[in-house]
Amino acid sequence: MAVIINIVFSQITAASSREYIEGITGIIAVSMMLTIGLWLLSKSNVHAWNRYIDKQMNKAIATGSIISFA
Repeated sequence: MAVIINIVFSQITAASSREYIEGITGIIAVSMMLTIGLWLLSKSNVHAWNRYIDKQMNKAIATGSIISFA
């Protein structure tokens, strides 16, 4: 992703434009962290988490895809 951003925005040389990109990137990062945090909080029940993992593993075994296990 960093390489793509570097290529796409290599033409932008003004300091203010870079600050806008840093700000937008920071906002996206915070929203991703909050989303993941809320998802983890919803899985905080041990029994519910074990059911979720078992469901995902059974789905991965059924498809036979090694990538699904990752």
